[in-house]
Amino acid sequence: MTDRRERILALSRRELAQLHAGELSKALFPDPETPDDAVSDEAKASIQMSVSELTVLHRAELSVWLAENE
Repeated sequence: MTDRRERILALSRRELAQLHAGELSKALFPDPETPDDAVSDEAKASIQMSVSELTVLHRAELSVWLAENE
């Protein structure tokens, strides 16, 4: 987390938002070519868990970023 923390702190607020948005997009749509109806319930549960974990991580990173940059 230390390397990531250093990279996060070096970003502008916009860059941090873009990073987080990109990560969430990849987590929500791991295979963009697959129609939503074709995604299994197991895969949907995995996607939901990944998004939840990323949300917690992103909130923590934003808190650290705000403490250092504002």
